[in-house]
Amino acid sequence: MNNLHLPHPHMPHIHIGLRTIKTVVVVFLSLCLAYVRQGFANPLYIAIAAILCIQPTLESSRKAGTNRLIGTLVGGFWGIAVFLVNLYLIADWHIIAKYAFISVAIIPLIYSLIYIKRPTTVATSAVVYLIITVSPVGNMTNFQFVYNRLLDTFMGFLIAIAVNWVKLPTEAQLKEKKKADETQPAAEKTDAAETQENSGNK
Repeated sequence: MNNLHLPHPHMPHIHIGLRTIKTVVVVFLSLCLAYVRQGFANPLYIAIAAILCIQPTLESSRKAGTNRLIGTLVGGFWGIAVFLVNLYLIADWHIIAKYAFISVAIIPLIYSLIYIKRPTTVATSAVVYLIITVSPVGNMTNFQFVYNRLLDTFMGFLIAIAVNWVKLPTEAQLKEKKKADETQPAAEKTDAAETQENSGNK
């Protein structure tokens, strides 16, 4: 019966780190902010931007957020360009031919990011580009869509920076403090024993 209270040997140890807590916080704040801006903000894009911008340090978060903003801007530029070509120049093409054009047009997008030395933003740019050229944008124009996606990304970036600004102790610092707390009573006992021994010798 006592075995029922023992942890299962194959159960993994669940450890909730500070980065996990920060991720939960930024997602919650992103969803709340999107709720306040209902009809304009997309909670998914804000939350994704915030999650991607959460990094171990404030500086790395700033770099990740900057890269995502640049990737969204470049993807939006090429997305609008291809959308206009599709609308005014190749509107009569077969859908498969249009898909081929949209796919090949990713090449200048990638090389433009390489030219400005931002190759790590290719995935972000490609996603924004495909959303504009392939997915419906609802009641918004494509220009409004790009503007709102940039704003969503910027808000997610600010949320991540704000959460990372809070100086929470790192896991290494917490472990060091715990170790110090555990060794302190032992050190006090040793000092007490030495004091008693010195008193006895007198």
